[in-house]
Amino acid sequence: MFVGAMSPTFSAAGAEFLQHYARDAQIRWSLEDLAAQREFVNTRLVDCQWLDWSTASAALQLVQAVHAQTSLGAHEKYDALVLAGPIVELIEPTTLFRQAVSPLRPGGKLIGLMPCLRDNSPESEHFMRHAAAMLWPYYTGEELVEMLRENGLREDSRASGFTAIPQFNDAVSQR
Repeated sequence: MFVGAMSPTFSAAGAEFLQHYARDAQIRWSLEDLAAQREFVNTRLVDCQWLDWSTASAALQLVQAVHAQTSLGAHEKYDALVLAGPIVELIEPTTLFRQAVSPLRPGGKLIGLMPCLRDNSPESEHFMRHAAAMLWPYYTGEELVEMLRENGLREDSRASGFTAIPQFNDAVSQR
């Protein structure tokens, strides 16, 4: 279902994922999880001119841009870009990070909420294999940070971290 380096086309599964994302988000995350996500993002956007890539419509535009091998075409530069929502599961992270650099001003911030695995433990490895076969690939937090660096971005270790989402874990394990 990924668009980018892993797959050159957008699949019917990707379209269905976008169509049902709003409903599925309520199953995957509790109200408290969603509130914590908003708080995380909002505290980092104070006094910033920012671009929102967390919506389904932004995801569709990004998928089309990646498929056409073009940039999104944002001529304006922003202090911050919010990278969350369906796009972080539809486009391979390296491709997404490469797209995210373009609309940022020098010193701009990429503020992302990305599902990832905590570590390379046997449990994570098992989940990673199952998810790749049944859903889409997941990466460890360490792999995502490495991908950021490879695309000229850097992690702010004071602002980043891993938060377990029990409701998401339960929803995935029941499928």
